[in-house]
Amino acid sequence: MTTPESSRPSENGYVLDPESATEMARLLLQDRLINETVGGLFPERENLDGIERILDIGCGPGGWALDLARSYPKKEITGIDISERMLTYAKEQKKLHGLKNIWFESMDARQRLGFADQSFDLVNIRAATGNISRHTWPLLLKECARITRPAGVVRVTEADRFELTNSEPFEKYALYITRLFAKMEYGFAVDPYTFGMSPMLGKVLRDVGYRDIQMKSYALDFSYGTALYSSQLQNVVTGFQLSQPRLIAQGIAPQEELERLYESVVHDMTSPTFCGILYLFTFWGNLEQ
Repeated sequence: MTTPESSRPSENGYVLDPESATEMARLLLQDRLINETVGGLFPERENLDGIERILDIGCGPGGWALDLARSYPKKEITGIDISERMLTYAKEQKKLHGLKNIWFESMDARQRLGFADQSFDLVNIRAATGNISRHTWPLLLKECARITRPAGVVRVTEADRFELTNSEPFEKYALYITRLFAKMEYGFAVDPYTFGMSPMLGKVLRDVGYRDIQMKSYALDFSYGTALYSSQLQNVVTGFQLSQPRLIAQGIAPQEELERLYESVVHDMTSPTFCGILYLFTFWGNLEQ
C-alpha cells in the first residue's frame, strides 16, 4: 500500500506531502471534480464584472487557476504555493497552453504574503483545511484583507468532513483522518468527528473586516454508477493511501489496521451497492470600503 515517496510524513507540518507526485495527481483530479460538479469556477457569481486581478492561494499544480486563465483571458491571475513540484508543473502548463495572463510564485500562505496592499480584486482559497492550522486561519484571512482592494472579495471553499457513505470501513478510516486533523490542530472542531470549518468561517471573515458574508453548499453524489463515481473513487483511495504515514506517525492507528481498512474500503467502493455523498461549501464576503 505505501509507496516510496509517501513512506514518511512530510516535515513541513502539512497533513499530506506537498512535494508528492501522487498528491499532485490527486489535486488535479480534485480540481476537475469540484469544478464540474459545483457548476463552474464561480458558481456563486453570475459574472466577474469589476474583478480584474485574482489571487489563488495554495494553487497546487494550478488546476483552478489555469482553467480560470483560459476562461477569462483578459483577467490577470496569480497562483501561489509552497511546493516547487506543483509550481513547476503549473508553469509548464502555462507555457504549453500559451497563457499570457497567469503567473505562479513560490510563497508560504502561513507567512506574510509578498504582495503590496490592495493588490487584488478577488482572493480564492480552496481545500486548505489540511494545510492551514486553526491558529493560522485568522492571520491568513487578515493578510487576504490587506492585499484585497476596498470592496474586493475573498472566497473560501472547504468541507467539514470526508464523504458520508454506507461503508463501515470507509467511515472508520475517515474518522481516523478527522482525528488526525484535530490532533494536528487543523480545522476548528471541538471534537474529533468533523473539521468544524463551516461554523467558524463566517465569524473569522467578519473579524478581519469582510462584510455581506454569504454561503452556498453543495451535495455531490458519487455513488456507484454515477457520473462522479470513477473520479471520486480515485481521489478517495489516493487520499487515504497518502494519509497513512501521518496517521501512523501521530499514533492514530497502526499500519496493519490501516492496510486492512484500506483494502476493505476499496472492496466496498467497487461494489454496486456503494453509496456516497460529498458535502462542500463556499463562504465569500466583500471587504469594507
